[in-house]
Amino acid sequence: MEARAEQELERVKALDGDILILDDGSYPALLREIDDPPIVLYVKGDWQGCFDRPCVGVIGSRTCSTYGENASEMLARDLASRGITIVSGLARGIDTAAHRGAIRGNGKTVAVIGTGIDSVYPRENTGLVREILASGGCIVSQFPLGTPPLKENFPYRNRIISGLSYGVLIVEASERSGSPDHRATRDGAKSRSNGGSR
Repeated sequence: MEARAEQELERVKALDGDILILDDGSYPALLREIDDPPIVLYVKGDWQGCFDRPCVGVIGSRTCSTYGENASEMLARDLASRGITIVSGLARGIDTAAHRGAIRGNGKTVAVIGTGIDSVYPRENTGLVREILASGGCIVSQFPLGTPPLKENFPYRNRIISGLSYGVLIVEASERSGSPDHRATRDGAKSRSNGGSR
């Protein structure tokens, strides 16, 4: 088991990534406080610089309106320009706009993904991932290398977005969307779905 863990770490390091362990001092403090936090986080990019700042999640529909997309980008750009790290999920629509807004605000953004850090989903955001990393942002996943984009993994991604953030802004989402379902709380109470701060 130990040899396998060392091999995984070597593979992650080869991608310029790192592994954060729950009982390690470098593990994000806010995330540690949620119910059943992930024991391991795979990270790539300037994760220390991102987590040293206050984080706010910006999420919403993949099939958003033009208004919602513009609102997401504007909010993220404004918050990022004030030194707040924007956390989102790299999905199409609102998430993509939030990441782009943070970059355009000369700030940092964290993309929490439902795959391994060795892949990008959706593939169309490959260029965006490069921009996120080049601008001092980072990629975060609780899933090991080689994990494909499985539908059942994305609710776990949502928990991390919420757990890393002081608050979550839901810009645009339908009732059936997964966006309001952010169950990461510190005290076990039901997650806020209206963007209220911790």
